[in-house]
Amino acid sequence: MKKQLFWVLIACFTFVACQKDEKQADKGGNSTKEMPEKNINTTVAIMDVVGTYTGMFGNNKITIGIKDLAANGEARGYSVVAGNNRPFLGTYQQKGDEYIFSVKEPGDDKYDGEFEFTIPAGHQNLVGKWIPFNKGQLTEKTYNLAKREFKYNTTDGKYAFASENTLNIAEIENMTKTDLRMMRNEMYARHGYSFKMKDMRAYFENQDWYMPMNTDVRNMLTPIEKKNEELIKRYEKYAQEYYDEYGR
Repeated sequence: MKKQLFWVLIACFTFVACQKDEKQADKGGNSTKEMPEKNINTTVAIMDVVGTYTGMFGNNKITIGIKDLAANGEARGYSVVAGNNRPFLGTYQQKGDEYIFSVKEPGDDKYDGEFEFTIPAGHQNLVGKWIPFNKGQLTEKTYNLAKREFKYNTTDGKYAFASENTLNIAEIENMTKTDLRMMRNEMYARHGYSFKMKDMRAYFENQDWYMPMNTDVRNMLTPIEKKNEELIKRYEKYAQEYYDEYGR
């Protein structure tokens, strides 16, 4: 009889304790029901901020990519501008729906510097300034970039057919060296190639479809583009040796 009474008392005690914990949770205590929602919301916001932002950076177009935002406040990413692809590392903090960044490039390139920028609520643009490490030769820049996902599209550009179909000799044999060069570089531009050559950079950065993303696209060219690149280069040389001599 005493043994049965003992187990009844244990069961009652356990039931009361459980009821007490549930009431505390309902009153805003350490509820395990609310924590996952908070974590999910934070993860969604971070994933919304991660991505690529592009726009003008002085006279050149830049793409800033945010790759990773760690829980400890560390931020990793990169910038692509004027033929340079540079990683950066730094910190971020969240204030309401805004994300505030302070990140630095490695410093082993003469064009490296520090980015300070904010991604406002909505997470569709990135606004800030860049401070060069080499302040004697480079100037500080401000920028307002739009969030944009890079997409390779064979229909972009004046010579889109060079990425869509295999070229034949009749299509290019009477083209000037300038046009052939533009056709070839346009294939690279469709893959987001960031040009060091000022004339190519100036031309493509004025095209709405263009977005600098890479400094080496050799392995990104399609089989059709590789075949066309080889043919175009042959005729660029031909145009230089013969057509240019006669002013054609």
